[in-house]
Amino acid sequence: HNIAALLKDQDSNVRRAAEVALESIGPLKLNSLMIILGGKYLDNRLDYYYTFWAYYLSGGNKDAVMLINWLTTSNNKIDKQFQTHTMKVFLTAWNIQNLHQELREKLANCISDLARQGSWKESGSIKYLKESEVLLQARGYLDQADVVNAAINSIAKKTWTSYIGKFWAVHVAFWLVLISVYPKSTMIQAIFFWNPYLRKIMGLGYINFALTWVPYLRQKLFAPFHDSLLADAELDTFDDEAYFEKSKVKRSDSPESIPILKAITTIKRQIVLVGESGLGKSMFIRHLLKTSRRVGIYLPAEKCSDGVMEAIQAKLLGVAKDTKFLRNLIFSGAIDICIDGLNEVSAETRVNMTQFVETYFRGNVLMATQPMEWKTPATAKTYILQPLGDEQIEEYLIGRQKTFSQDIEVSIPNYKRACKEYITSSLNTDQPIEVRNAIQSVLSNPMDLDIVAQMLVTGMEPDLFSLHKQQYQIMSADYEQKHTGNKFPLTAFSDVVYQMRINDESAISASNYIDEIRCMERHKMVLSRQSVDAEGTPTKDWFFRHDKIMDFFIVQSFLDNDERPLEHMDDPRFRGVYFLLANLLPWDAAMTLREELIQYAADSKDVSVSHKFIQLIREREILKAA
Repeated sequence: HNIAALLKDQDSNVRRAAEVALESIGPLKLNSLMIILGGKYLDNRLDYYYTFWAYYLSGGNKDAVMLINWLTTSNNKIDKQFQTHTMKVFLTAWNIQNLHQELREKLANCISDLARQGSWKESGSIKYLKESEVLLQARGYLDQADVVNAAINSIAKKTWTSYIGKFWAVHVAFWLVLISVYPKSTMIQAIFFWNPYLRKIMGLGYINFALTWVPYLRQKLFAPFHDSLLADAELDTFDDEAYFEKSKVKRSDSPESIPILKAITTIKRQIVLVGESGLGKSMFIRHLLKTSRRVGIYLPAEKCSDGVMEAIQAKLLGVAKDTKFLRNLIFSGAIDICIDGLNEVSAETRVNMTQFVETYFRGNVLMATQPMEWKTPATAKTYILQPLGDEQIEEYLIGRQKTFSQDIEVSIPNYKRACKEYITSSLNTDQPIEVRNAIQSVLSNPMDLDIVAQMLVTGMEPDLFSLHKQQYQIMSADYEQKHTGNKFPLTAFSDVVYQMRINDESAISASNYIDEIRCMERHKMVLSRQSVDAEGTPTKDWFFRHDKIMDFFIVQSFLDNDERPLEHMDDPRFRGVYFLLANLLPWDAAMTLREELIQYAADSKDVSVSHKFIQLIREREILKAA
């Protein structure tokens, strides 16, 4: 160290002797090198001299060379990988005793440059920066100390940002794990997602928003309830390939008929679909639900007597206790709601449904009903389902071959020929126009055409004016043949069906009528559905294929009871039964009932049954005269 100081001597001989001695000693330590480097500030003319010996006597030590570079050159490139180590070397040099003042000032600038230009992310760098700040302040280098302080603050901010980023990453990952497990865990469903307090507190607000507005998450949210939401639609028995896609509708404010699949591609906002019984309202809804990738729910109108929201919550199996959250989901259009059979519920229930639809005006709701007098929701578009045209009738009838059971051997060419011949003869223009219109009215109804197809394929001649009676007679003859002459118990069974309608039951009780039900199933009057009860035991239930068939049996109980037609004039569930009575009651009895319905309509302002009944009586009288 003392020899190194001799390099700054004025006598060149002394410096030469010191050079020889230092060269023989070998690489010098950093403190000695700083003494040599300080000599350049004694005589600017010897700048290169002291710089050379500093490099030379460093012996190539990386830290020494790096320090000399910083102190003797400008625009040094910062190696971010070693910036913390560089700061440590600067601190070591700073603590060398008797450091030349100008060299110390140069080192102070180097420290501030490194602090300013460096990318300080690691919290471990803070202690070296803080030490640098203290040393700079102690020596009076306040500007340089401020630069170092700014670097310290940036690390603190980045550290907090890093902590916050890691927290959010963990939080999002936690909820993603919950969402992945959600469909299979009722505990997670109830505790984390449908519990308003945990979801809001642990979800930090954004989970609520994401579940409400992100389509994928909305689908996940309702995935565990998929089967329950669509149970009443009986999609497992619905053959979408046999669905007739060429039915047409009219907008209530337009005379133009357009294909229903073009008019209503998806359930968006509010839609009211109006159509006579059997035209295919329910089939269209089932087709939409079957082909849609969105979350959907099917609600028979009678299940909404306590409110639509309550009916939806019942479908969610009691898990969705957060009514407010469910309302937000409905309002955002997260679920497509289909309500079928509005004509079968009371006027009060329809008013409640209208209020629900108008309240959730951004929600997606499709309501289906037969024609009746009622005030549709102001926010809804109304479409009127049209009867089939002549070309559609033939195409629909021929297309029914897809629905025949496998035990019926069908010759496709023969069946097509039989359909064409039957349509031609039935719609013969030579017959009275009243008769032709009545026949066309029956044939334009897809439900009645299904029965016609079943008869044609077996070689029978359909009686269009007693179609359901004929279907029953064919079924009862088969029943009698297979049960050794025992007749089908029409009176007793009809009373059971009547009680089903009174009790709003859809499944037919098979306890006393299993043979009768199986015979009806063979003749496509009822459908079966497999399910599992609460104990996991497989069960089988039977349902009427259509309300028209159910109405046929109920009307038998009306014909056998003179008081019954007067008891249910105010009950929309029996609307179709009264329309059958218009043609089945003796003329005098039909006219008496007509007068009773007119009086009821005048008192109640409910003309949903009386107007149609009067029209049917008028048609009956015209057909009789024809």
